[in-house]
Amino acid sequence: MGKNTNIILLSGLLVACSTADQPQEEPNENLLSEALSYVQPESLVSMEQTIRSKISNIACLEYKSDGISEKWTANCSGFTGITAEGSLTLKPELSLQAEHFVILQEGQPVFYFDGSMEFIEHKELLQLNFAGFMCGLQENNCSEGYVHLDMVASIYPITDYPQNYDISVQGVFNGEENLSFEGSWKVDRTQCSTEPTHGVFGVQNDQRHELTIAEGSNCDGCAGWTFQGEAIGDFCHDSMLIQ
Repeated sequence: MGKNTNIILLSGLLVACSTADQPQEEPNENLLSEALSYVQPESLVSMEQTIRSKISNIACLEYKSDGISEKWTANCSGFTGITAEGSLTLKPELSLQAEHFVILQEGQPVFYFDGSMEFIEHKELLQLNFAGFMCGLQENNCSEGYVHLDMVASIYPITDYPQNYDISVQGVFNGEENLSFEGSWKVDRTQCSTEPTHGVFGVQNDQRHELTIAEGSNCDGCAGWTFQGEAIGDFCHDSMLIQ
């Protein structure tokens, strides 16, 4: 009897010590802000225009078009200044396919995309499918490496975009950490021109973060922040702004 009691006491002591040694979980603001800056579909809707602008000054890109799609292939051996590698195929307002396409300035990457993006219209709903590695599209510096985004998003109604519309997003993002995300929010620029008027956004890895913009918010760049199911205050960051 005494021996068994000692074993139980020792087991309990070991569990208590093990629990005490575990590091305290802390909310990760960088994880949220990085994910938010990439999952907003507005910047991807305008990605065609962004890329056209970036490649307009690259003299060593070979261009071909069959009337349906356009293709740029880098042939930059011997060129200096702004050059490129890889290839890019574009079907205007329909799809974008890149094969290790990188823009270099003095030999250093300033933009990279390897993957695909497509737009599918379902009456008034625009579905966006995106999968690829990239850098330089947002504020991230390519010297910090690439991020990976695999996302399905929707904009409804597309007829009222970009003034008054609903957004939904779901997918996985690999940047500072690997995580899954989902969210939905409302944009009404007559009420607030800089951020959603209300909605929710959540990310999950080994921890759970949730942001909530309550209807009737102050258009102040902030959202209610919940970490591991507990409210911890407001999340206020530039990544809350519409891209």
